[in-house]
Amino acid sequence: MNFMIGLIENISSTSQMIIYIVSIAGAIM
Repeated sequence: MNFMIGLIENISSTSQMIIYIVSIAGAIM
């Protein structure tokens, strides 16, 4: 159960990082 929670948190933090990078790339363009 804790493994699943950690996995979900890891996925959500990864998607936040992707959104952050995409928004920076959009600002540069």
